[in-house]
Amino acid sequence: MTASDDSEGRAPASPGPPDASPGAGAAQADGHAGGPGAGAGEPPEASPGEASRPPEAKASPKSRASHRPRPLAAGPPPARPGKPVALRRPQDAKASPRPRPAREPARGGPGALTERREGPDGEPLATLKASPRVKVPSGRRPPEPLAPPKGAKPGKGGGCAEAGPSGFRDGPPPAPAKPLRVPMPPRRLSGADAGQSPPGTVAVSARAKGVTPFMVMEVLERARELEALGRTVIHMEVGEPDFPTPGFIVEAMRQALGTGASFGYAHSLGDPELRGALARHYRRRYGLEIGPERFLVCPGTSVGMALLFGALLEPGDKVALTDPCYSCYPNFVRFCGGEPVFLKVREKDGFRVDPDELKSLLARERGVKAVLVNSPANPTGAVLDPERLKAIAGLGAFVVSDEIYHGLSYQEERDHSILEYTDRCAVVGGLSKSWAMTGWRVGHLALPPDLARPLQKLAQNFVISVNSAVQKAAVAALDEGWPEVERMRAVYDSRRKLLLDGLRRLGLGVMAEPAGAFYILARADHVNPDSKELVFEILEEAGVGCVPGREFGAGAEGFLRFSYAVSSEGIEEALRRLEGFLARRGKLPA
Repeated sequence: MTASDDSEGRAPASPGPPDASPGAGAAQADGHAGGPGAGAGEPPEASPGEASRPPEAKASPKSRASHRPRPLAAGPPPARPGKPVALRRPQDAKASPRPRPAREPARGGPGALTERREGPDGEPLATLKASPRVKVPSGRRPPEPLAPPKGAKPGKGGGCAEAGPSGFRDGPPPAPAKPLRVPMPPRRLSGADAGQSPPGTVAVSARAKGVTPFMVMEVLERARELEALGRTVIHMEVGEPDFPTPGFIVEAMRQALGTGASFGYAHSLGDPELRGALARHYRRRYGLEIGPERFLVCPGTSVGMALLFGALLEPGDKVALTDPCYSCYPNFVRFCGGEPVFLKVREKDGFRVDPDELKSLLARERGVKAVLVNSPANPTGAVLDPERLKAIAGLGAFVVSDEIYHGLSYQEERDHSILEYTDRCAVVGGLSKSWAMTGWRVGHLALPPDLARPLQKLAQNFVISVNSAVQKAAVAALDEGWPEVERMRAVYDSRRKLLLDGLRRLGLGVMAEPAGAFYILARADHVNPDSKELVFEILEEAGVGCVPGREFGAGAEGFLRFSYAVSSEGIEEALRRLEGFLARRGKLPA
């Protein structure tokens, strides 16, 4: 322990009696340090090793103070004439107890005790130099530098002007042989580290665990794996138009990008120009006057529906859905804290909602916050006529109407929106299906006035805005694109008839002829009652992708969904492959 350590760590010195000499003080100190039986003024006997040691060369008081361990004193240390003794600061007196001193022969005197404060590896604690970020364990705190005198300029080490780099008056302590390793306190564990989940995993919320896989993508991904192995697959599992996006829409976006405009964030409700185009579209198609402020543009209808249910539902609120229905609807409802309740729609009724049965469901189920309808429907292709829509609106429940397939109806009567019959509703629409723009990701919500602002705030937080250039292209699609929609609709209708005839010929029953969208739900339980198992058998053996009916609800188990958003040649090849598959199983009709 160096003199600089000693001057910081000992108690304030008090002067001895006037007649006390330095030798008397030393004798008193030695007498206190002696072993048992030593008198108050008697020096301890020297050990044989100490007796034979040659006398040490005299050193200056400063050198002895700097390099010799200090003997423990029985009383106050002697005052040094002409040199003040550094006082210990009051807060240091309350420091935690130091380790007990070890007995060791002192170089300065036979048998004297010295104070050794050691770290865990045996090195003197004086070698410790802790970073300000490290909290030194109790009992191992290094000495603090003296406060600088009033008016003194701080030195490089943060101490007085005359202090060395360590900040101590008497100079830095001796360089340690090796640095002291201070053990860090144990890290507190939480979450998965604390044993709540297996090591290396993240605890997933129950809300996320409740989301079921999207079987369409499961089948598609397996089909892509087969294609990577050199197999050919006819993709009838995905509801995606095989038409390219009309050229004038692509050109509109190209021109928008070529203006050199800085496409920053758009308005959180949507580009005002696009919302104006939506208002014009609803006026032309449905005869409705809806202000631009009631539209919210969103990156696809799925995001729009999630935002809508997030604004509508409190935990435990119920939403009435059809069975079968689009498989993502229940996931949207559950993820937003709601509970789906199901209304069975039957093949003999063309899978259309019966308003009387819906009324009974609303009376039976307490807490139904909304009814969700989809016309034209996925997966059945059912279209709700004006009388059914009007009856549903008259039940008084808030209606969410998914109208993403408007423009793809194969009957003489035009499409009808729920907005024609009630204001207690929200419409979900977009350009993905009818305009062949699935990858552009632009949809919209038509909202009642009291929902527009809450949905806008959700969009500001979770979406911010939709791609600015895409919104410019969407304006062109709404204002100029309806002739292209009609052209694609006519092609889909011819494919629909081709696939209907082929499936019926193969014995896959279609009682309810689809009137819209681009799907056919065909009965196949006579081949295999497990529709999921059957789908993967067909994919692996025949190279035709389709979707199991159970994906859309218990009411569709035993059915398969086929999409005719593929070329006529692709449909004919798929029918040939299905025929071979059924022949090998002996399931072709006689």
